Amino acid sequence: MTATPRIAVTLIHGVETADAGYADRAVELLRRAFAKHSGADPDEALVVRPTFWAPVLQPAEDELFQRCFGPGQARYVRWLKRQTKRVDHGSRLAMLALSSSALLPRVPFAGPLPWPTLRWVTTEFAGDAIAYQIAGERDHTVYDAIHARVAVALRELAVAAGREAPLCVLGHSLGSVIASNYFYDLQVEHGHYPRGGPLADGGIPTGPGRVPPQLRGAPGEQPTARRLVPAATRLAIGPAPSALERGETLTDLITLGSPLGLYSLRSRGFHRPLLVPAPTAAGGLAGPGRAATGDAEAQLTSPRRRDAAGGTRAGGWINVYSPYDLVSQPLRPLSEEYRLAVREDLRMTVGPWWAARGPLSHVWYWNDPRVADLAGRALARTWRAHAGIPDGAPAQRTPRRPAARPAGIGGTAADRARSRAVTPAATGIGPAKPGTTKPGISKAPVSKAAATKPGTSKAVTSQATAAKPAAMKSGPVKATAARAADAGKVAVPDRRW
Repeated sequence: MTATPRIAVTLIHGVETADAGYADRAVELLRRAFAKHSGADPDEALVVRPTFWAPVLQPAEDELFQRCFGPGQARYVRWLKRQTKRVDHGSRLAMLALSSSALLPRVPFAGPLPWPTLRWVTTEFAGDAIAYQIAGERDHTVYDAIHARVAVALRELAVAAGREAPLCVLGHSLGSVIASNYFYDLQVEHGHYPRGGPLADGGIPTGPGRVPPQLRGAPGEQPTARRLVPAATRLAIGPAPSALERGETLTDLITLGSPLGLYSLRSRGFHRPLLVPAPTAAGGLAGPGRAATGDAEAQLTSPRRRDAAGGTRAGGWINVYSPYDLVSQPLRPLSEEYRLAVREDLRMTVGPWWAARGPLSHVWYWNDPRVADLAGRALARTWRAHAGIPDGAPAQRTPRRPAARPAGIGGTAADRARSRAVTPAATGIGPAKPGTTKPGISKAPVSKAAATKPGTSKAVTSQATAAKPAAMKSGPVKATAARAADAGKVAVPDRRW
């Protein structure tokens, strides 16, 4: 039996998460959606390892809040974190409690500090975003520590799913920025990012005015490697990373509530999007073992041209944003490069009805079934392409291997049926001679149901026995019931006195 192809999936959370189990509900929704769209068993086809980077900054943010506003806020901060954890697991009530507390200038058990919820949110949200920035040429402390968490998750995926398994990344809020930076660094580090920048549909560079100096090169010049991955992150990746760990099998990127539009202000011209699928993964969706075999032309062309040449819509970058989310924006209008790199900007209202049309929608992407359905459909396309199943063709479900039966319990269904039957020896009467009947034993076998009714005649029992062939012809369900009834027919004493 051919093993089910596997795809690797990691989720990267945003700034509002402080719970290691933040992805539990999101992963469950994703598995259901994948099973619906692929027809495959998600336990066999998906290997999921969430990236949890919050511990890198959480102790420092707690200490900052305590130093600035006093230790009297600790109790209220613990309550806020409990509600945030419940929101991550899909609790609408906790989301309502958080949003209500944000409207209160004073909270009784929060001390004299005014607007305690909003101050805590500002520290948590803005603190993560500010601390993640590279402070200088040599100061990558937080940047490296967060990227090291991503490297550990990818290493676990390479072990569990395969060194060349297709990689799918879901990033929410700041997690989308982390994913973009991490894999962009890898693409440049290993010489997979074109020196001329992403190319337009006609294969013409977008112009030196929109390409940074370090990426400029002569027309037709091949990509060259540059050191962008810091030493600490490279140490976490290891000396001999797999194709998956090098980002060469990246096929899907789904950004949720992404502030990449704001972060692109750091680069003049909004010019440097991540290439998805990775250039080396462009030709690797035809089956297992071909995850890093993209040709030279695919490495130098846009994802749109690769889709046209490969004949598959699997893989790509989908950006999901809510018009009421104050953090996220559409990405394709940023520049021609982003228009080519991002397959689709999907506008979607997320969250409960009372929060969907407001800023609180930003924290609900993970828990929205429509977002999970979108992600599950994208993963199903990638899995089908990796398994060599054409679009629209039904997928063959991989049968589960039956659990081993303990020793001493055995045999076929007939053997087990015989072991359940009550024999004359089991009644204590003894064996009967051929052609004779023991006293008190009816000649015709009757069912247990018939035997429990006093006054049941032998004629009724004979009619039920004669009706068995007709019942077996009425369908698979009735035939199964008839076989079960037949297996349960035993000889019982005649209770008619």
